[in-house]
Amino acid sequence: MVLKAFTRRTPGRRFCTSSLETFRRHFYYGKTNTEIDFVLFLNGLPIVALELKHEKNQTVHDAVAQFTARDHTVRIFQHPFRYLAADTADVMAATDPRRPENFRWHNTGLTNKPLTESEYPVEYLYRGVLSKDHLLEALAFFLVYVPKRDPDGDRPASPAFTLFPRYHQSRMVRRLAGDALDHFTATGEIGRKYLINHSAGSGKTLSICWIADRLHSLYHPDTNQKLVNLVFILTDRKSLDKNIKDEIENFIHLKDVVGIARKAEDLPRFLRDRKPIIVTTQQKFEWVLQEIEKNQDLKKLRVAFLIDEAHRSQKGKMGAAIRKPFRDPPMSDGDRGEDADENWDEEEQMPASSANMIATSSLWPLPPPPLPPLFHYLESPLTPTPKQRLSLKAISWM
Repeated sequence: MVLKAFTRRTPGRRFCTSSLETFRRHFYYGKTNTEIDFVLFLNGLPIVALELKHEKNQTVHDAVAQFTARDHTVRIFQHPFRYLAADTADVMAATDPRRPENFRWHNTGLTNKPLTESEYPVEYLYRGVLSKDHLLEALAFFLVYVPKRDPDGDRPASPAFTLFPRYHQSRMVRRLAGDALDHFTATGEIGRKYLINHSAGSGKTLSICWIADRLHSLYHPDTNQKLVNLVFILTDRKSLDKNIKDEIENFIHLKDVVGIARKAEDLPRFLRDRKPIIVTTQQKFEWVLQEIEKNQDLKKLRVAFLIDEAHRSQKGKMGAAIRKPFRDPPMSDGDRGEDADENWDEEEQMPASSANMIATSSLWPLPPPPLPPLFHYLESPLTPTPKQRLSLKAISWM
């Protein structure tokens, strides 16, 4: 089978072809002919291994135990980037199968539901996750290799490892980037606003890194025009110094395009140099908007803002700055009154001047508080669980 895959960072839709072999069922290895239920090969190399159980007699946890009990010195466990353990209702996944704690839930929500009648709840696994397009996208984009690091000052040494998104993370990136690119292709503009709900432990910081990477790497399908010229990641000082900094530095393929504004002079320099991805604090948001507004060259650029932990900054001057791209130009926070932050205006719309901006906010916790119609909503193709239904209008549940 010959497949087409969108090359990760090549302008336009240049394609590479790869041969994806059919699943090899009952793969046997070693002197004792130990069996793996399924192994998927790409150009002759094993890329995915699966252990499947039926919950009538065994569960996903038995599949995990089977993976962890293997002899991991055998070469078949040194090549795949994904190890999937599944039963008919749940899926767990790992990039390193040696320990049970490496396997994390890879479900669509709190519970899985079949996409079509009479199918298993894990239908999304064999029709989506393991589809040819998703597998090649995973290899071309989502999989991140982090090399080993020697000790450096207060930073301890760390072994090499790989990063790979959980299901909700890849779904969010795919849906947001896909909608933004479709809008850009149809209109030539990128004016969109998205809200991403997330909960504690959902991998929010990594999600921000993946969506920044994706937005930076996308091009108009028929031209060499980039979707966005600049991506701003706006966070608080604590996250900038620790969480965001540590995670974005793991994306070593971005090391030459990311600028982390630790000092006052960094941000103006990054803007002058047109650093493609800029990490700064939310307090600098208003200054950035002013610079874009008064600089004719900057105004011509397409810009994306990823706003971390938006719930911490909904009041006062910071809240006014964050809401500025989402409001009609005549409306100011002064016009709204001192207590206006308590009640969102139902008629706020994105100004025409924001046609070349993508603004994305993340909000914690679930369930979310009432929000204005500031955001472009994407409905989920899956029926949400009761807890997820609380955030139905969000782009993704995390």
